[in-house]
Amino acid sequence: MISIIIPTYNRAHLISRAVDSVVNQTFKKWELIIVDDGSTDNTKEIIQPFLSDNRIKLIEKENTGAAHSRNIGVEKSNFEWLTFLDSDDEAKDNWLFEVTQLIQRTDAQLISCGCEKYNHHGELVEKKLPNKNTNLFGEVRYKMTNGGVFFLRKEDFLKIGGFDKDLKSGQHTELSFRLIPLLQKRNASIIALEDCLIKVHMHKGERIRTNPKMKYEGAFYSLTKHKAFFSERPKAKAKYEAIVGVNAFKLKLYKVGFKNLINSFITKPTINSFLRILKYTFSYLFKKNN
Repeated sequence: MISIIIPTYNRAHLISRAVDSVVNQTFKKWELIIVDDGSTDNTKEIIQPFLSDNRIKLIEKENTGAAHSRNIGVEKSNFEWLTFLDSDDEAKDNWLFEVTQLIQRTDAQLISCGCEKYNHHGELVEKKLPNKNTNLFGEVRYKMTNGGVFFLRKEDFLKIGGFDKDLKSGQHTELSFRLIPLLQKRNASIIALEDCLIKVHMHKGERIRTNPKMKYEGAFYSLTKHKAFFSERPKAKAKYEAIVGVNAFKLKLYKVGFKNLINSFITKPTINSFLRILKYTFSYLFKKNN
């Protein structure tokens, strides 16, 4: 019924939690494909005992990134439905059951659920349910920001070309830029579950979502790749220009930072975008004179 893809790189100390969460699902008709993206730690040793379950496969490859690893996992998958779980996160034990109930009862083409975010002390800090992003897709309620929170058909994944292996960050979101317009064009059913079924762990180790360089490169790449998409969505374009600008400042790329913060204001003038320019201008002047 469902193929679960977990890409991993040097997460030997974390991945067993993710795999255990799949093994413990109340719904049992699944396959798990773990794609080791050239790990140099003892990831293989940690995964080996799980391979006695014939539903679990390990693919080893050289390091080419998480997006390419997910695509490789899909190539080796056997089921009609796909989902992608990050190796440092975990699923609640009713995750697949709740989704398969919708698959069986509806004509859904995309299903999403919410997630809970935990800090490195294991404390719950936030709950995020699917919602409407009117800046992007009007009244569609969905969530495609994290691994595990969305399920789609393999046929549609392949039709849009899978994950962009050249993208440094925001890979799930960028996939939505291509997937949801395709589904909207054919009036496909997009269903959101009002439940948090994924646990996202914000550990102290490196994460793309907290890396300014990757966030800068990812947002810049998306703006460049999807010019036509963003030209029809000025609020979303302004947000991405702001992301580029803010992270450029963090990387001391001040000229690029100023340009994109100003572009963000021009694209969609708001008080917040104006104040953002002032904030980073004063910050730059302060650093320059001290």
